Amino acid sequence: MTPPPPHRPRSSRGLLLVMFLLVAAAGTVLTLHTIGVVSLPFLTPDERVIATNTGPEPGRVRVPMAAREIGAYEEIRRDDLWDRATGGVSTVDLSEEVVTRRRILVQLNDIVGRVLRHGKASGYVFTEEDFLPKGTRPGLVAGIPPGKRALRFKAEQVQGLVDLRPGDRFDLLASLAVDVEPEKLKAFAKAGAPGAELVMRARLASQRPQGEIRVLVQNGVIVTPVSTRNIPISSSSLTRGMTTRTRPVQEVVIAVFPEELGPLSEALAIGATIVATPRSGHPEDPQESVTPDYRSPWMLGSGSGEDQDNPTSDFRMVEVFEGGELKVVPVPVGPKRDGQKRDAHQPATQKPAAGK
Repeated sequence: MTPPPPHRPRSSRGLLLVMFLLVAAAGTVLTLHTIGVVSLPFLTPDERVIATNTGPEPGRVRVPMAAREIGAYEEIRRDDLWDRATGGVSTVDLSEEVVTRRRILVQLNDIVGRVLRHGKASGYVFTEEDFLPKGTRPGLVAGIPPGKRALRFKAEQVQGLVDLRPGDRFDLLASLAVDVEPEKLKAFAKAGAPGAELVMRARLASQRPQGEIRVLVQNGVIVTPVSTRNIPISSSSLTRGMTTRTRPVQEVVIAVFPEELGPLSEALAIGATIVATPRSGHPEDPQESVTPDYRSPWMLGSGSGEDQDNPTSDFRMVEVFEGGELKVVPVPVGPKRDGQKRDAHQPATQKPAAGK
């Protein structure tokens, strides 16, 4: 008599059926992907550029474009060009004439890894003019021109910077009114030697209004326009303890020459009135043009030598010890005589060299 076959549990038969269905489904999906019916991004090589089965029409070129909004000074990454809806690089077909005339970039290698000179909206193509030179580091430092330094300060400290865009050029002028009232002179005396010089000029001058305008920055550049930033503020109380909240502050970042950082920082510290004068944005505007300084003709020590009512208009500031303290005092050197022209750095007692 033949023994009956071994009994198999129902759970084992169900597991085998599920595994068979999974293998069949995977094979079906792979077959559809192979013939191009469906697209599987994780099975597509990274080197592909366009996730379509058909190329552009004759006379047209397929060009990569931005798939999202990209900010200025950002480095282009592949995610910035990737269209999740199609599972490939976002592209547009343009005529060969337009691509050649506008010098539109076609290869991904010429786009990915580059730093944008300005912002780029979604759906726009790229040209070489959109990027900074190769090797530029992304971020705020990308907007600083070579040879310059950046300075961040509150927008309310300088007038005229509103509505300026990244790359716009300007000059900064500081106007400082010298008041002869003793209480107001104390504020300028705390500014060091430059402030003491202004105090001495006001004391020695007549009661006419005094003022001076100095050009602090020549050909400055906007790195980051006026924008609002939230800064944290901490406070403590007996009931709540230490709490932190934020306060909005409008700031601007500019780029200036290294030798201009000192005068500009000093003017900001003493509260001088600083005004920005934007330069022309036309390409033919000369880059080397200079805004001259201006000094009131009533200011003592202006160097004009033409004010006969002020015979002491030519003097030098000298540091002396008085009462155990170091002070800055003016030393008159006298007016010009016999048509002589003395150098500003030449002592008064020294006669000019022959032939001058």
